[in-house]
Formats: sequence, C-alpha cells, structure tokens
Amino acid sequence: MYITKYFTNLCCRLLLVFLLPGSLYAVPLHIADTGTYALIPPPVTLKLLQDFDSVRLRDNLLLIGKERNQYSASANAHLETVRKLILKSFSSGGMSSHTQSFSVQNYQGMNIIGELYAKNRSTRGTLIIGAHYDTVEGSAGVDDNATGVATLIELARILSHYDFKYNIRFVAFDLEEAVRNINGHGGTEGSKAFVEHGGILNTDSIIGFINLDMLGYYTSQKNSQQFPQGLKTVFPDLYKKVEKNEFRGDFLLSFSNDRSRSLARTVEESAHTYIPELSVINIPVPGNGEGMDDFRRSDHVHFWDNGYSAISLGDGAYSRNPHYHSPEDKFQDINEHFLGMVTKLLLLTVATQCEINIL
Repeated sequence: MYITKYFTNLCCRLLLVFLLPGSLYAVPLHIADTGTYALIPPPVTLKLLQDFDSVRLRDNLLLIGKERNQYSASANAHLETVRKLILKSFSSGGMSSHTQSFSVQNYQGMNIIGELYAKNRSTRGTLIIGAHYDTVEGSAGVDDNATGVATLIELARILSHYDFKYNIRFVAFDLEEAVRNINGHGGTEGSKAFVEHGGILNTDSIIGFINLDMLGYYTSQKNSQQFPQGLKTVFPDLYKKVEKNEFRGDFLLSFSNDRSRSLARTVEESAHTYIPELSVINIPVPGNGEGMDDFRRSDHVHFWDNGYSAISLGDGAYSRNPHYHSPEDKFQDINEHFLGMVTKLLLLTVATQCEINIL
C-alpha cells in the first residue's frame, strides 16, 4: 500500500513538472513531512496555479499605486477610487461585501470586508486575510501597500470560484499608517476597529489571520537585507541563515507568535513543496512581541493582543526597501516575479487551511 501511495504521489508531482516546466513549478520529488497539517493534492495545486493572472495583478497594482489618504484633495480622491475598486472586486464571484466605518478623532476610516462562505453555511470556522490600503503622506505606496491590496484582490478573485470547508474573510484595512497630528495614535487603527468593534463575530471560530504588508521588494544583491544587531542574540539561528546567504534580500519574511506556529509552518511547507524557488524565513516572535516594536508595526498586532492566531508576511519594510515611506516607493522597485510567487503561495496556503473542494 505504501509503495502504491508513493508512486501515485510521484506521478502527480511529475505531472506538475512536465505540464508547467521551469523552476517556478518544479516540485521536489520527496514526500515532505507535513506534521499535523495536510497539504492540498497536486492536481488541485496545478489548477490553482493556472488560475493566477499576472497581468491582472500588475494592472491592479498600477491602478492602486498612487498616494491614498485623507491629507490632500488628490490623495483623498484616489483613496475613494481604491475603495470602489476593492468593493467591486469583493462583490464579484458570488461573494458578499460590506464596509465598517470607524473614526479616529477628525478622521473617518473605512474597512472593506468580503465574505466567501463555506459550502456548509452553518460552518463557523473562518480564516481572515487582510492588507491595509492607505499610505503615508507624500508616498505613492506601491510596495507599501499596493502590493498587499493587489494580492488580496487576486486571491479573492480566484478563490471565489471554489468551495471550501471553512469561511474566508478578506479585509482591506484603512488608517494602518500613523494618523497625522494626533498624539497617541501610532497606526493600525483599522485593524483595531475590526478586531475590537464588530469585525469578528461572537459566533466566529477564527482559524487564523494572514496579514499582507509589503510583498514586492526583492533583490539578490549582497548586503541588501539589514539585520539589526539587537536581534542577533535573540535569533542566532536566523542570523546565521541570513549571514550565510550574504544578507541578500531575496526571501519572504514571516512573523509568527506562539499561537500561530502551525499557520506559519503551513506557509513554509507550501513554499518548500510547491514553489521551491521562493525562500520563506519565519521569525518566531516570543509572546506577542512585547518590547520588540519592530514586530508589532502592522495589522497582525491586534489579533495577537486579542488572543488570535496571526502571521504577517512581507519583504522586511525598511530593513530591505530603501524607499520605505518615501516619495520614491514606486512601481520600478517591484519585482513582479517575486510578487507572483508570493501570491501563488498564498493561494496554496489558504486552500490548505480552509480545505478546498473542487469536486
């Protein structure tokens, strides 16, 4: 029986390699030790990868990538354009969408939520995927965070055509960036409102939250990835790994805490098994990152602080991208191949976590 199972698995993997040649789709022929979680079968993997549309992802990235906030008439007008794009995207494919309004003193924020319900509508298990869509003042915010929003839209488009055992909730957060001229508001206001004021229902059973924040900056240049000296002693094994790679900024970075280790492992195993060209490095943050501000700067933090499993995926922000929070955060910095690989990885991760069904 074992030999038959192994031979079937091997044939499915060879099918992936021959139908979609090239290193991006070359699947290792060994059987990965997946622990307590089971990766999706190769034929389903093949279908999901074929559904990905790099042109559509690029078009949305170009459309979104202009300054969007409430600090000028032009930036506010584009903020509204992006809101409409997200709402329209979330409303397609049989999904339902709605908004959540909240206020931060003189600023009115709006989270945009898309619901993809499980085939069994009585199911309460829910995976949440989110990305913030606002920018700091004066920045087009292509990497930060048009990349996350364009990926979120592409995920919703593709996944809405399938049935799942569990619900999937897509959320575009507003006011993630620090609110100008308001003391005590350092950012992540949209996710705070979502977690603490109605975005999560009492009947929800949350599988986890995946945060998408800056997914496009990739470089194989040596010494392009900074590693703060203060973290060298905290994460010595991680430091050695980055050092061995000559501090190249050529990997996807993942933050997880104790509650989210399993979700982080699913991301790593999906990459290792199906997209081996994409390197994923996970930082296992102790507790909820108390006293480690570098790991608490995005929308996952309110999920951590309220007891939910959550991971944050990104390219390292200021530790890699020299144009972080600047007017130069533009499209020319984006590595589209890297962004495409990350999007495909997310498709596979979500399909695994929510148990996709294509029958």
